[in-house]
Amino acid sequence: MHINKTSASERATIFFMLLCSAVYFTSYITRTNYGAVLVDMIADTGISQKAAGLVSTSAFFTYGIGQLISGFIGDRVKPRLLIVIGMSVTAVCNLLMPFLTSAVPMMILWGINGFAQAMFWPPMVRMMADNLSEDNYNRACIWVSVGSSVATIVIYLLASLCTAVWNWRSLFFISAVAAVAMAVVWQLFAPKKDIMEKPVEVVSSERKPTGRLRIGAAVVIMMVPIAIAIVLQGILRDGVTTWLPTLVSDTFDLSSSVSILTGIALPIFSMISYNVSAALEKKIGNELITSAVFFGIAAVSAGLLTLLLDVNPFISVLLLAVITGCMHGINLMLISRVPRYFDRYGKISTISGVVNAFTYVGSALSTYLFAAMSEDYGWGFTVASWLAIAAVGTAICVLTIGSWNKFRKQR
Repeated sequence: MHINKTSASERATIFFMLLCSAVYFTSYITRTNYGAVLVDMIADTGISQKAAGLVSTSAFFTYGIGQLISGFIGDRVKPRLLIVIGMSVTAVCNLLMPFLTSAVPMMILWGINGFAQAMFWPPMVRMMADNLSEDNYNRACIWVSVGSSVATIVIYLLASLCTAVWNWRSLFFISAVAAVAMAVVWQLFAPKKDIMEKPVEVVSSERKPTGRLRIGAAVVIMMVPIAIAIVLQGILRDGVTTWLPTLVSDTFDLSSSVSILTGIALPIFSMISYNVSAALEKKIGNELITSAVFFGIAAVSAGLLTLLLDVNPFISVLLLAVITGCMHGINLMLISRVPRYFDRYGKISTISGVVNAFTYVGSALSTYLFAAMSEDYGWGFTVASWLAIAAVGTAICVLTIGSWNKFRKQR
């Protein structure tokens, strides 16, 4: 009888983890679609690269603000409801996007979509922390991250198909259908209770009571350089991802559908990076050391790309994929793992929202900044800036290793 109960509990855990991964898969489908068809949108609507970059910037800006709000609310109300609302709103935004042909309406609508997208991650982190053991939580973070990478592969394949056979607008219709389907599935199968039965180790007597400690000044000071590192990884992760098809198209004069397909390399490397970073962190026991290593690899890759940018499209895409893959590994460390350490303060969702908001401060800066750089100074100068950003990120992480290790061991 006991074995059956354990088996049922394990099945419920796996199903919940898969469901969370499916939510994040769908969230990526409904927000990365814009960048995937950007080349064709610019050609069809006649908007400039700078204006197109501002559309992404508006979404990243509202996403960052929404993360703060969603994180705060997620620690105080049932997080399950936020995900239903967010998925419903993003479905409407994707449905309406194909009917817009100028930058300002696009900025407004995609800004609303960005805010809706912010309703997924913070409440989901809280639900995972409440329902899963620490090992399963770490595993779920990888599953969810892989879900986003698979979504990126799917969206680039769909984008290439849509632009070759139909047009860029059809991709948004498909994304809207996916969001509606996910909202229904989540409503039907997500845990109805706010908190399911926790595993024994999560509430053991050795753990400090949740919500009884206050976050002191020392912790806030320690988080400042981590926040800066998160901004830098957001700049590189989403800036490179958004503009890769355009960079390849401009540099090698490839068709839009072929340029879009090059984006598939990015999520493949990101999935590799998730597993490598998780294994490295497990071995060395410090998220900041792992992040420093990955920033360093990205810096080397950006340096090589600066020298070899126009030599061969395969080499360029490979180096771009390494850069973004490293940023995804850092994201797993600083966005997925860091909030878990704040369970003793009862602030998992809040901290999750805060750190994720800093990611999209970087994302918002990068989409317009890189568009302006590429138009005014060329892609060579833009890529050189990526080297500088990665180098600064490496230095910040190295300098923060000691303080983070001390905080980590207090848990």
